[in-house]
This record gives sequence, C-alpha cells and structure tokens, in this order.
Amino acid sequence: MKVIIAGSRDINSYNLIDQATKESGFDITEVVSGKANGVDTLGETWATNNGIPIKSFPALWDDFSQPCHIKTNKYGKKYNSLAGFNRNQQMAEYGDALICIHNGSNGSEDMMKKMKELGKPVFELKI
Repeated sequence: MKVIIAGSRDINSYNLIDQATKESGFDITEVVSGKANGVDTLGETWATNNGIPIKSFPALWDDFSQPCHIKTNKYGKKYNSLAGFNRNQQMAEYGDALICIHNGSNGSEDMMKKMKELGKPVFELKI
C-alpha cells in the first residue's frame, strides 16, 4: 500500500511516526512524502529505517504554470503560494492511504480533506 506520511512541519518526534504507522494498521509498501520539514521528513526516515521505498512529491514553489497565486517572500523572491496545495492533490491521487500527524495546520487539513474526497482511508493523530 502506498501510504502518505504527512503532517505539521513543527512536529519533530520520530516516536509519533512509529506509533502512527503501527496504529494505522496499513500494510505500508511505499511511503509517499511531500518533502516538507517535520512529519514528512520523519516519515522518510521511518521508511529508510524499515527498508521501504519512498516516492517524493516536493512542492514546486517556482512553477507558475500550475494553479497559482504569486506572492513575494521577505527576500524579494516570487513564489507560488498554492504549490503546497497543488502537491497535496498530486499525492492524494497517487497514494492509497494517509497517515496524518498534525496540530491543526492548514496543509494537513487540506491533505486529509483531499483524501477523504477521493474516498481513501485516513489515519489521523492530532497533537
């Protein structure tokens, strides 16, 4: 099963990842990662530690050809502020299930909503 492990960027507990993968009951054969800090990165570490392949979907902040809302960061660089949400849609379409460990972050809520809309299972661990 291709399982997305995603969640809040400020969660840094590997033990929560280990706990959630066990409690979810999912038979994880591939970890799908959005490459963000926090839960996504810890999910990749968990996959590596368990010999499970990783499929990455980094947000394409510089791609203005996809659905786009251009903002400028504090360094004056323009970016697509919808890139994370676009990436979530790609992961939702690709993955079979979601493990989401979060503290109410917008990206996490969006990821869960997209999976539920597609009728795919979601295991949520809210901190």
